[in-house]
Amino acid sequence: MGITHAGELAAMVTAVSWAVSATLFDQISKKVGTFAVNYAKVCLGLIFISIYLFISGNTVIPSSIPADGWMWLSLSGLIGFIIGDLFLFQAFIMIGARISMVVYALAPSLTAVAGYFIFDESLPPLAIAGMAMTLSGIVLVVTSRPSNNGYPVKGRSIGVLYAFLATVCQAAGYLLSKQGMVFTDPVRATQIRLIASVAGFTVLMFFMRNSKHVLSAIKDRYVLPKLASASFFGPFFGVTLSMYAIHNASAGIVSTIISMTPVLLIVPAVSILKERVTLLEIAGAILAVAGSALFFF
Repeated sequence: MGITHAGELAAMVTAVSWAVSATLFDQISKKVGTFAVNYAKVCLGLIFISIYLFISGNTVIPSSIPADGWMWLSLSGLIGFIIGDLFLFQAFIMIGARISMVVYALAPSLTAVAGYFIFDESLPPLAIAGMAMTLSGIVLVVTSRPSNNGYPVKGRSIGVLYAFLATVCQAAGYLLSKQGMVFTDPVRATQIRLIASVAGFTVLMFFMRNSKHVLSAIKDRYVLPKLASASFFGPFFGVTLSMYAIHNASAGIVSTIISMTPVLLIVPAVSILKERVTLLEIAGAILAVAGSALFFF
């Protein structure tokens, strides 16, 4: 693959990275709760990226970014890492990472529709057909008869709603990040998004009085290694790669490639999480991803 496809290649690696982090976050969210996991996740992600900047000879403090860059990237971090991920991790608890990420495959469609209304971008018939395929695949998965995988059947519809709201935040985060990276590089953009997220979660923690839950999550010998690994593959490595991908390719194409994550999640769902996956659910996941790909041809 040529250097002209560096953004697309980064998006592919991002999809794998997010499949790894989603599997780990699925396991630990059930044990310590969504807020503690999300707060610890962005703190660890910020530590990882700051270490990387220090080792690579860059300044750790982002002092050269103009106010507009801070504004767009901070909004992206607040919407994506705080609001979006709180919804997503709650969906993990209620319906599992695999089904949540199938709903997440709707992000490319939402990104393109937003581009149509906000930026007056074109929406050709093939794109509309792709949206229909994606929606059909999602409906096929979420309406199939639930397997006995340890998730409450009564909360399935609420879990799907949470996953959808997380998807809306993901699409918004892509558009805001695209605006913010006019002023900086992908690594620095991820750092600013994480700084805004840590600040936002800190304020929420004091208002919600959740500090004890966060500390117990960090001290837990079972949770900490998985949390550190998930934070590395998620908010540090995966998100930085996704920012690099968005910087070097269109947001729509990047979002489409990353939406392969639910298909990749089928393997760890069966082998690690011991879920029972039906052929109908596999077909729905593939249809959703195929629709997302068709959306940007």
